[in-house]
Amino acid sequence: MMKRLPKFLAITLAVLPATAMAQAEPQPQPAPAAAPEIAQILVNQPFASKSLGDLMLPFMWEAKEDEKIKRLVVTETRTDVPAVLTIDLLTTPKTLDNQSVAAEIANAMAESLATKTSVSSDTQTPDCGKSKCPSLTFYKAEMEGSENGIPRKCAIEILPLSGKTLVLTLCAEASRKYSTPFPEVLHQIFTMMK
Repeated sequence: MMKRLPKFLAITLAVLPATAMAQAEPQPQPAPAAAPEIAQILVNQPFASKSLGDLMLPFMWEAKEDEKIKRLVVTETRTDVPAVLTIDLLTTPKTLDNQSVAAEIANAMAESLATKTSVSSDTQTPDCGKSKCPSLTFYKAEMEGSENGIPRKCAIEILPLSGKTLVLTLCAEASRKYSTPFPEVLHQIFTMMK
């Protein structure tokens, strides 16, 4: 003989499936779009270059120097798509004017990226304490293009000085975001050179 369920339990069991069916099935929510990672570039890593003097480089970037050609290549670490900073000290003819030298260097870089660029200049007089410092003219350019089929963004800063030209370039994959604009990073490195 079958026992009867208490009335309140029978009602609860009878209503439960209906209540569960009445609730909408939870719909999968689309995952929120991940915010693009913004890489930090902090220029605070000391480096003693044999051909370029004492420098401050981006923190945790790896530097390799080629003393023969007076070139420093600094590579971003901890990423699969590293940015690359190069610092070159070139010997240039004294007979060429600084603006022509800067334009030729920037145009050569733009050609390697299959793009065009225009060069701007900024003249500054550094503080040398009591003695008067000569004014310096920095030539700058930014460009985006393609290098071996990979979209790249670059900045260049050039300082020609009577037969020597200091050239800083910074390039990265075009889609990668950075907290500091590349021209600002290059200028920080220039101003901290000793």
